[in-house]
Amino acid sequence: MTSTVIMFMAAFVVINVVVVLVVVRVAGRAARKRNEHFERLAKHLDLNVSGGEPRFPNLKFLSFIRHPLRIEGERRGINIQIYHYAVRSGENSTTYMTVRTTIANPRELSFRFGKENLFTKFGKSLGMQDIDTGDAHFDGLFRVKCNDEAFIQKALLEQVKGKFLDAWENHKAKGAITLKEETLSYDEAGTIH
Repeated sequence: MTSTVIMFMAAFVVINVVVVLVVVRVAGRAARKRNEHFERLAKHLDLNVSGGEPRFPNLKFLSFIRHPLRIEGERRGINIQIYHYAVRSGENSTTYMTVRTTIANPRELSFRFGKENLFTKFGKSLGMQDIDTGDAHFDGLFRVKCNDEAFIQKALLEQVKGKFLDAWENHKAKGAITLKEETLSYDEAGTIH
């Protein structure tokens, strides 16, 4: 090999190492900022933070890889968990933030409330049915699914619909509220920031 080829290979290796170090540093900074927001939220809600310890405690050079943080505890008599999770589809991954609690559900009710979007409009065009609440404005904005249509139509009083509209329009909520078995959750794409 000529010295030019060796120099080129060395430069290539150095550039790749620098790029990896920069990516790791930027990712670490973003994770620290996200964790600071998580800890502030936990303090504001008077809840506990768990997680954050190194995944590989015996490998110091990998100490930046940590378990995700979770906020847990009781607020106003309700046990709450707040955390992030990822949903993978092929080579893509989407991070979600969730707020979850467990409730008694003797009727085995299940439902999902979410904002109308391009995908739900497409689903409707293919015949997927949402529950019609009788309120054209609300039905135009939200996608409502439930295993007991009569219950949802009775439960969605004007005050309840008003709370949904307020949360999504004035507080920029973008997620979905779901009840499945005993788990009631609010899930939204993104992270706490």
